[in-house]
Amino acid sequence: MKYAYFPGCSLKGTGRAYEESLLPVLRHLGVEVQEIEDWNCCGATAYMAVDEGKACAAAARNLALAERTGLRQMLAPCSACYLVLNKAQHYLNEYPAMRRVVTRALDSVGLQCRGDTVVRAGYGLYFDQSALAPGEGLYFNAPYFDFRLFFTLPAQPPFFPGYTLTLSDPFPISSYPITVPASALTFQRNLSTPYSQHWNFTIQQRLGATRSIEVGYVGTKGTHLITARDINQPAPSAA
Repeated sequence: MKYAYFPGCSLKGTGRAYEESLLPVLRHLGVEVQEIEDWNCCGATAYMAVDEGKACAAAARNLALAERTGLRQMLAPCSACYLVLNKAQHYLNEYPAMRRVVTRALDSVGLQCRGDTVVRAGYGLYFDQSALAPGEGLYFNAPYFDFRLFFTLPAQPPFFPGYTLTLSDPFPISSYPITVPASALTFQRNLSTPYSQHWNFTIQQRLGATRSIEVGYVGTKGTHLITARDINQPAPSAA
């Protein structure tokens, strides 16, 4: 699948790292993109408050350039660009007066926009710091080893009288019973940072002036996610 690609100003400037990570990921997923030639700033949201007609025309120019590529779908990874381009497309589809203003502006530079190009954002990469990180650190700093016992403490507020632990008797059996059998908790030695990928692909087609049809696919893939495994499995029961 191939998309017209609108990077926007941010991804060529302060957000350059975003594009440098996005493009390899798209290649890995088998998504081909073609950057629109001679694209201009989307106008961001502030321009809409200054002159809505000119702002819409500036954004629509990018839609017209995308249509010129022959690709019917456009990828706009910048959230601000996506909102502005999507708003411009909505105006072209729903407001005839605005469409006339934009059409005249595009005609003056030899462009046209039918308004049926699909604009979308579609990929996210999320990293997760394990909730067990404080304990994990001990396993990467030999020779230390972290071992803990967890057992039920009878609730006797306010200060749990009779359950004072001492070095000579750290586990008083009579008043502080330990659950038997005890369980051990450890971590995988080469534990990796967990992360998940989320993406979506949506195809929209306008049917007349007031209707449209949409078919979408949403995908999620988790990698190195944290899970618990009981290494002290009970023996299989005959029942």
